[in-house]
Amino acid sequence: MIEFKDVTKVYDSNGTHALDNVNIKIEDGEFVFVVGSSGAGKSTFLKLIMHEEKPTSGEVIVNGYSSATLKKKKVPYYRRTMGIVFQDFRIIPKMSVYDNVAFAMRVIGAKEKDIRKRVPYILQLVGLSKKARSMPNELSGGEQQRVSLARALVNNPKLIIADEPTGNVDPEMSHEIVDLLTKINNSGTTVVMVTHEHDLVRSFQRRVIVIQKGQVVSDTPDPTFAKFKAPAQEKATDMFYYEEDVKQLLGGNCRQHLRQRRRKQQRRRGIMTGSSVRYLVKEGFRNSWTNRMMSVASICVLLCCLVLIGSASMIFVNINSFVDKIEDENVIMVYIKDEATDADESKLESDIKALDNIQNVEFISKESAWKEQLSTMGDAESKFFQEYSNKIPLPDAYKVTVKDLTKFKTTVASIKKLDSVDTVRDNSNLAKKINTISRGISIVAIIIIAVLFAISLFIISNTIKLAVYSRRLEISIMKSVGATNSFVRLPFVVEGIVLGVISGVLSLAVVWGVYEIAVQKGNEIIFDTIGVNLLPFTDYALPMLGAFVLIGIISGVGGSLITMSKYLNKEGSEISAI
Repeated sequence: MIEFKDVTKVYDSNGTHALDNVNIKIEDGEFVFVVGSSGAGKSTFLKLIMHEEKPTSGEVIVNGYSSATLKKKKVPYYRRTMGIVFQDFRIIPKMSVYDNVAFAMRVIGAKEKDIRKRVPYILQLVGLSKKARSMPNELSGGEQQRVSLARALVNNPKLIIADEPTGNVDPEMSHEIVDLLTKINNSGTTVVMVTHEHDLVRSFQRRVIVIQKGQVVSDTPDPTFAKFKAPAQEKATDMFYYEEDVKQLLGGNCRQHLRQRRRKQQRRRGIMTGSSVRYLVKEGFRNSWTNRMMSVASICVLLCCLVLIGSASMIFVNINSFVDKIEDENVIMVYIKDEATDADESKLESDIKALDNIQNVEFISKESAWKEQLSTMGDAESKFFQEYSNKIPLPDAYKVTVKDLTKFKTTVASIKKLDSVDTVRDNSNLAKKINTISRGISIVAIIIIAVLFAISLFIISNTIKLAVYSRRLEISIMKSVGATNSFVRLPFVVEGIVLGVISGVLSLAVVWGVYEIAVQKGNEIIFDTIGVNLLPFTDYALPMLGAFVLIGIISGVGGSLITMSKYLNKEGSEISAI
């Protein structure tokens, strides 16, 4: 049943009174023509029925749902009680006739076995059995409209909304379409048809509601409805399910069978089956390929971000390893004043050994230290320093090894107080400097990563936006047959996941390759000379791959959800116009 109670609709954008205090009641099983001139309020009338718009005042009740209490999350289930036929057919070009009709069943989570039974039956009903595998561009206008009608019927609605269904077909086909709607109505399904073709209205002689300037100016009842109301109500809604259902109905188990069918539908409500998920996942992959230029751009930006993260991470772990190695060394270098005599040096050695926590004291002459230093230089540099350096620029020193690292700082402080000590060098200061540099690098890297991450989200969002724009017809159809926002979002989330996974794998390959080159060249030029080796990448490859893929997926899904949330909140709820 459809009921308008004192319904007024005023559009805030321009202050237009589309409907003014409309009161209409359409009983279950009726066939109603809605006519009126352009701008009379017919479109608004349908939008209110489909809950695409809400009344400014008053109440609209459709199939037991009230506009006053219907929550947004319940709208998809509300729309599953009706089938919508559009003037412009709304056939998805990339799908066959069969898939266009099956699409409506996948949206509501129907099982594949049910789809295989139901779709051929409905196609036979509308005279398209031989066209099941045809593509939309191979069909005439009338055949395309039959596909649209089949899609509206396939989920067994209580109500058919037909918005100018004959507007794009020839007069002969117009009569065939309305004749088919009449047969559907005769089986108990309510039909509300908006039309401007008065010849059709006169030919089929059903209830006619005339709307002008937002008001109902005429309401002519259907003289045949009262006579056939009871049988129509008894057969209601499930007449067009499966052939075996028809047999059940005709066999006398009508009410029991209908109750069982409705309970099954309720249990299935909102659940995506394997068929639905497979379809949506396939669409996500298809979107990635269709918008491949933007997909490549998204992957490149995300790759830059992840490579920077990976490079910074490997630098960081190597620095930490180096610092830990330095800090773990229990060595103190004690440099002796140049003016110290041999006696002073001997006394200093004795004083150091007398201190607590001293394990060993080794004297290193300036000559041996200088010789070792020259050995680390190239031939030319070594020869230069030997020829032009008249004085060894190094002091004598003691290499002191401590017992307990926890007393390291105390021991260093005690040595500094001894006579003849020029300077004391320990690795803790070096470690602190390296840590300071490491923190600075980390801060810069985090800033750059944050900027790149924001850029990647922006580009991914735009990639998804292009996909949404290219599929806006499909989304409109989804919404018209009762798709939830989750169902609409899933292909785009899958696309985001695909972009994230590809970016993660490629980023690992790039970081690994660059790191191996750095290890090879670095060890040859720098690290071998100072006794330091870079850590093997294989120890970190698997955790880094997991982190990259996770970050990529988060970025991809985040960009998808941002875009889809904006779209569904603004444009994505529209089903009557593209």
